[in-house]
Amino acid sequence: MIINRTVTSIVLFSLLCISGCAQKQWKDPLLEEEEKSTRTLIMKELEKREAVCTCCMDAEITAKWDSQLYEGGLEGYLQVLLPSSFKLVAINPLGQPLFAITSDGMQFQTINAVKGVYKHGKVSSFVKRHSIPENVLHDQWGNWLTGKMQFTAEELVELRKDAESRGIWLTLEKPANTFFPKEYLLFDFAQNQLLERVVFNPQGNESVNVMYMDWDRVNGCPVPTSIHVKGSSYGTTINIELEDIMNNRNFSQENFSLKLPPGYLRQYYP
Repeated sequence: MIINRTVTSIVLFSLLCISGCAQKQWKDPLLEEEEKSTRTLIMKELEKREAVCTCCMDAEITAKWDSQLYEGGLEGYLQVLLPSSFKLVAINPLGQPLFAITSDGMQFQTINAVKGVYKHGKVSSFVKRHSIPENVLHDQWGNWLTGKMQFTAEELVELRKDAESRGIWLTLEKPANTFFPKEYLLFDFAQNQLLERVVFNPQGNESVNVMYMDWDRVNGCPVPTSIHVKGSSYGTTINIELEDIMNNRNFSQENFSLKLPPGYLRQYYP
């Protein structure tokens, strides 16, 4: 196991904040007839996945990161409750928790077992106090980590060819008050797999690039097992490997609530 000695709340939050300006990979829009038939195929694929995929995922996670400032990694477990809640717990070689974080994009909780500190409150207050970019935590991490595609027919505004003929880029436009109003998804219809997602923040800047390197099927539902996150402006890359994936557990919000351990220092972010 690789783990940076300074794995604190700042480090784990920073892992979730990747910004970059990757070269645009989508080309010309599809012609009318091809656009119509492709749109029908993708909406049917979404229906199939909704029928077999559940709200929850539980998996062992290994993450390694490399940036201009530091490199390191963690091992532990990840739990997701769609659409917006996740829990990430880093453990040591003996299986003891070192750090835990939960969030739904609006509220967060962290426990640092090494320093004996419990933090909780609003995500917006935390990122403001520590001068962290606003898109550190949001309500889309569940979708990203599970490889879920979530949009309505109205939000699918355009279909474009890929520069390398790997698939079709789906152009999504969400409400302006969401974390990421615009998103591009590269879907390979030959394999029925999501290959890549590129999202933009409300300011129109590219925020993150997520590449899905490998997939598996668990109880009929496609799940990613290898995820590569890249942010060129921060000079950061993160490789995430998921193993022993389970999607037949029924989590509730109680599973994503961390209790204040006895004797821990409590820090509240109103």
